[in-house]
Amino acid sequence: MTTASRRWALGIALFWVVVAVCLYSTGLNGAYYGDDYLFAAARPVANPLRHFVDTSLLSGWYRPIEAVILTSIQSAWQLDPRPVHALALFFHLVAIVLVTGAMRGQGGSRIAVAAAGGVMAISQANAMAVLSIDTLSQLMSTLAGFGAVLIAGRTSPGQPFGRRVLTAVLLLLALFSKESGFAWLPALLGTIALRRDAPPGTRARDKALDVVALLAVTALFFWMRSRTDAPSLSFGNLRYQMQIGSNIPANLGLLALAALLPGSNVWFVDAYRAGHTATVALMIAGAVALAAWTVLGIAFSTRRLRGFAWLACAALVVGPLLPLNHVSELYAYAAMPMLALAFGIAAEGWQERARGIARPAWVAFVVALAVSHGAAIVDKAGLMKRNGIEATRLMARVEPWVARVPERGELRLVQPDSLARRYSVYRLNGFRPIEYSEQWLRDRHDRPDLQFEVLTESEARQRPATSPTVVLEWRDGQVAERTW
Repeated sequence: MTTASRRWALGIALFWVVVAVCLYSTGLNGAYYGDDYLFAAARPVANPLRHFVDTSLLSGWYRPIEAVILTSIQSAWQLDPRPVHALALFFHLVAIVLVTGAMRGQGGSRIAVAAAGGVMAISQANAMAVLSIDTLSQLMSTLAGFGAVLIAGRTSPGQPFGRRVLTAVLLLLALFSKESGFAWLPALLGTIALRRDAPPGTRARDKALDVVALLAVTALFFWMRSRTDAPSLSFGNLRYQMQIGSNIPANLGLLALAALLPGSNVWFVDAYRAGHTATVALMIAGAVALAAWTVLGIAFSTRRLRGFAWLACAALVVGPLLPLNHVSELYAYAAMPMLALAFGIAAEGWQERARGIARPAWVAFVVALAVSHGAAIVDKAGLMKRNGIEATRLMARVEPWVARVPERGELRLVQPDSLARRYSVYRLNGFRPIEYSEQWLRDRHDRPDLQFEVLTESEARQRPATSPTVVLEWRDGQVAERTW
């Protein structure tokens, strides 16, 4: 790599870092809401390292690294969201630099480096991961997993042991960050299988030892997880259980749309619900066009094999998650570094192939895409900030009622059927912004007996209270006690 190319890569990385900071800065003070409360410690944790052996101290999920970080921050700053958001944005900026550097390190042209860094910086599919409070786990797992893939794929004759150890450590960090980090294992195995560096006589042995190291750290993780009360993955109908059925293509479509839509998926869902068929069709056509543009660009490139390998790696990372009953765009973040690299190679292919009017046409297409995604990020940041403001307002009105709930009683929040739950973490109606705050309220008010539930009117009629209950209802945006 020449000095000029290093400077170009560094300049591009810094440019996209500044762009990302500008876009995401509007959401840096977004307060806790929704399932963020599952990761809020009402009291300081004396020894944060206990999260490695005890899931009951926070959310119940086995994400010890995230739990250590969050409880340490909350011990110093309580529920001030700014330190968490700043750390999340920092992790994302590191990912931008890592992707940009990887593209340059693999011999990418200037246009490839710029395109790859841009996708990682401003794809609207990244917004939930970067702007939420409870998603540090996803950011850290992706950074560690992607780093492991880059290290595992390096050709380094004479240094197989160091590469093996570093790859295994990074996979372990990905697993300890989030259980779904297990999905990086197939991608790593594929990377090792395709690697060509050692002489033929030792290549098979080195690869076998690499696989053994990865399987060993994976087994270590699951052994440590099994010694806690973390829920086991099983088949069933619950939110985080698995099924083999129509949920798989539905989840694949959701994640694909998150990565490929030419604008915000919030706009897409809003248009679909409002019956704006033309807008929905236009956005789907844009997604199809982007997918076709990427595949054709990779095919045009002289580095087409590497481009398609990155697409395959992205598919391997999300593939193990598809049987889950519930996925969100958050899971797309894990695939974005590989998709960004594939997009960079596609841009390089178009630069090599396009002639005449085709070149400014595809450049205009990419610029319009970047502007649209930037606007989508700002819009999503505003929606999430609004949810946090509403959660803070509701919590201030609901908390005083906890003391009035009888022993072993229930606090019910009832809202009209018109505010029933709908898909989208960005638009939460009624009491939904504080729906998952039960454990927080229990710990904060020393009421381990407290039951807490958010229901619609229909759900409340179907499930009558069986214990002493205080019922609060939603009246045109205000909270009032129901006395009948």
